[in-house]
Amino acid sequence: MKKLGFRALVLTMLILSLSACAWADTAAPAAGPEAVIARVGGKEITLKDVKEVIGRLDPQRAALYDNEIGRKAIAEELVNMEILLRLGGELEVEKTPEFASMMDGLRKDVIRRLAIDSVLKDVKVNKEEAAEYYEKHKDQFAVPETVRASHILVKDEEEMAKVKAALEGGMSFEDAAKKYSTCDSAKQGGDLGFFSKREMVKEFADAVFAMKTGEVTEEPVKTEYGLHLI
Repeated sequence: MKKLGFRALVLTMLILSLSACAWADTAAPAAGPEAVIARVGGKEITLKDVKEVIGRLDPQRAALYDNEIGRKAIAEELVNMEILLRLGGELEVEKTPEFASMMDGLRKDVIRRLAIDSVLKDVKVNKEEAAEYYEKHKDQFAVPETVRASHILVKDEEEMAKVKAALEGGMSFEDAAKKYSTCDSAKQGGDLGFFSKREMVKEFADAVFAMKTGEVTEEPVKTEYGLHLI
């Protein structure tokens, strides 16, 4: 019986959603703010509701949605939210441990945000104070040196010998990485992108940051992950 009730609810909600989505074909642009543009069960969604959502957007996004097509999209989203709210009530999700955990997390987040707002609302910092703080705490704003490197990672000397033979035979580093490397970066030809020294294990970082642009390590670098040709 509960399954039948659940299926009936879903079907009802779907019909309500489809009915509500007809709003764009019937709503007049000059309708008043209290004009009802959709209904979900006994819940009415008005043009005022839609405009309140638009009003909470940043100016650029608000400009994108403040037209008939945009208002329709927001109205449909409000309908979907109401449908899910009703579905959640029917399923009694508020009684689940997951719901309680999420609500506790949200409560703490709101408390933190309100506390920050309360502390910062009367704080005013001028340019001179900001400059003075920066001079005293430069180390906190320093951007660490980064390099971009590629590597070929293999598990042992036997596999590394195959890599070296392939490179000596004319295979490009990129193709050798794709063929032999066990690292996920093999798909990009061994390219690891840009990274700082602290993002890599010490042995690897020490080797990379001592290299010159275009160099290839003469000997493989050994780390806990295996052997690297960089």
